[in-house]
Amino acid sequence: MGRQRSQAEERVRTEEIANRLLRDSVSDKSLRRKITNGRFNVLIYFGDNLCGFSEEFVAPNLDTHDDAGQKQTSADRLAKVQKASYRND
Repeated sequence: MGRQRSQAEERVRTEEIANRLLRDSVSDKSLRRKITNGRFNVLIYFGDNLCGFSEEFVAPNLDTHDDAGQKQTSADRLAKVQKASYRND
């Protein structure tokens, strides 16, 4: 059996994880998801924005008056959600 970590070692490890997981100046959560998935078995993700789950859902910056672009972006994101939700494995 491996050596158990001391409380101090565990605290340092926890602080390291917290420092990596806390929000910084980058909104991309890919690294934080990777760290979490490497250490834990994630049962479910909760969030209020699709790009919080995958960078695949990041919407392009569009002019608010570009109705056609807005509609196309919404249609593209819906297609990505449906593809991820209804896999044909």
